[in-house]
Parts: sequence; structure tokens; C-alpha cells
Amino acid sequence: MNWALPLIQLLYNVTRRYAQSGQGVRHGIEDHSDGDWQQRMVALSTTGATLLHVKPDSAMFDLEIQGSNYAVVLLRRGGTVLITLCSCITFPRGRAPRDVSAGLSRMNRQLERCDYELLHGDNGDFYCVQCQINLERLSPDTFYAGVNNMLPHVMMLDKYLLENDYAR
Repeated sequence: MNWALPLIQLLYNVTRRYAQSGQGVRHGIEDHSDGDWQQRMVALSTTGATLLHVKPDSAMFDLEIQGSNYAVVLLRRGGTVLITLCSCITFPRGRAPRDVSAGLSRMNRQLERCDYELLHGDNGDFYCVQCQINLERLSPDTFYAGVNNMLPHVMMLDKYLLENDYAR
């Protein structure tokens, strides 16, 4: 369980960054109750991801693939949900490889459904892949499809970082 604290810190930092970006913000009355959000998050766990934590506008899942655990964070902002799938590799704060960051920035122009991002957590920096979906479209099927679309990008990045001695 030594990964629980970094995941909670990740959730806080992604939430803060998303709120500051203003992405998906809709002003007005929310027509979704917290119970509806919690029920949706519990339903998403039928995809094989383990629900670790749920709050009124966020949720955190653990996804175990080939012996590695990947954090999946969902943030609700109005009628939009940001899905973030995190790399397993962290770097000391401010020490993520600039050439990798530049290459991922160029790749973002080619990706249609998701983007690479560098996030700054309390325990270091890490890469992730993010996509957005309309809350009304979020279901176990769309969550499963979205995560399966992002997972190869994160796994290939982790493999590249390990094979090229970027990772500790």
C-alpha cells in the first residue's frame, strides 16, 4: 500500500491543475447529484479497474496490467469528465527529461483522442495521458474503451523511458 499516498497526492494535483485550466467549465446549476456520480464510479469498476477513492467531483482507480499498477483519475467539471492515466515512472521535481517532453508535445499534434501531459506531484514529476468525455456518455463501455485507447501510449512511454535509461 505504499502507492496510496502518492495516488492521493496525484488526485489533489490533477484536480488543482484541471480547476485552474478552466477546461470543461460550465456555469449554472449542476443537474447531477453526488449519488449519481458515486453510482457511476462504482459501475466503472466492472471494467476491471479497482475503485480506490471517490469524492463529489473526482474518483481514483487502480489498474493492474502486466504486474504494474497504473493510476486512473477522473475529474468531473460541469458536464465534462477528464480521464487521466498516469505513467508508473516518476522523476525528481523539475527533472523530467526535456527532450522527452518536447517529443511528447510534438506527438500531441498527431493524437486525435488524447494528449500527453507532464504533471508535477508532491513526490515528483510524471507523465500521463489525458482525454475528456461528456459526462452523459461516461459508462463502463466508454470508460473501458477510453482507458484501452490511452493505455498503449502510457505503456510505450514507460518502456521507452526504461530502455533509454531515463527512469530511476
